[in-house]
Amino acid sequence: MRAIVRGFSLAAAFLFASTTFPGVQAGDVKKDDKLWVYIGTYTQGKSEGIYRFELDLGTGKASKAVLAAKIKDPSFLAIHPNRKFLYAVGEFPGK
Repeated sequence: MRAIVRGFSLAAAFLFASTTFPGVQAGDVKKDDKLWVYIGTYTQGKSEGIYRFELDLGTGKASKAVLAAKIKDPSFLAIHPNRKFLYAVGEFPGK
């Protein structure tokens, strides 16, 4: 299982899946691979933070998103090159 990371929108996450990202070269991703896609959300309303879903590159189908981490307003996500750590930057109101 490989992980990809992107915030804000599913469209950006799908685009990101087809290009390179830290730790994975474009040729490493095969059509039969399944990727974990992470989505950072603003937490007003029902959203609770970072969600993860599985993307099947062979069929193009995505699983139902599940809460991966409860955090306030993670607006930018990045994965460490060793793919063991997911970093999130949250937004906090200024004074």
